[in-house]
Amino acid sequence: MKPLLLVKWIDSGLCDPSWIEAKSYEEKSMPICLTVGWLHKKTKDKTILFSSYSLDNNEYKEGNEGTIQIIYNKCILEVKECRVDTP
Repeated sequence: MKPLLLVKWIDSGLCDPSWIEAKSYEEKSMPICLTVGWLHKKTKDKTILFSSYSLDNNEYKEGNEGTIQIIYNKCILEVKECRVDTP
């Protein structure tokens, strides 16, 4: 089974579709997020997690993942491995 991780990261994807002065965002801090998921793959640039999967004959099978999240490694502040018993 893939490792289950807790990832602390900076969300750099702020997008505001309303009409507003851009300078009003100069002092805003970037949101810090926490994501829990199984590691699918880590590349030089990104970490790919999934937070759910379906069982095949009561076991994990690659290709049955759901709720995929991609986080740019430059945005990751901390990663901790979670220890849990999984089915």
